[in-house]
Amino acid sequence: MTLHTSIPGDIPECPTFHHRYSTMSRSPEYTSYIQSAMWRTKSNSVIAATGKRCALKPWCRATHAHHLHYKNLRSEWVVRDCVPLSPQAHKLIHHDLLWNLKGNRHTPSPLRPLVSNYLRVVTVCLMVLRVFLGSK
Repeated sequence: MTLHTSIPGDIPECPTFHHRYSTMSRSPEYTSYIQSAMWRTKSNSVIAATGKRCALKPWCRATHAHHLHYKNLRSEWVVRDCVPLSPQAHKLIHHDLLWNLKGNRHTPSPLRPLVSNYLRVVTVCLMVLRVFLGSK
């Protein structure tokens, strides 16, 4: 195994696995916001903060911004509220016991705080590496 000292510019897509999204109901306010230009701009800044690296699987390209909670909906900050994830990592977070028990969003997993903090730490590390190594 070779240890790379820089973050390469071309980040590979991770292998895809298919997992059916549940049909969870969302509030009209949330749905409207997630489809807005305002969210697209914030989401892009979350993803760009780590040079498009996924916080769960840093060797994969992040294309999703994941809300760790919704307390600051519409005023999100990178790390505090959102982290960048690859599509596969995002599915894993939402559809595994890492986030919700039995796929029920109303029953948070006891692991959620640990997972959230892990994602925050990795996101900060990736942000620091990006600045230190000068990658885009």
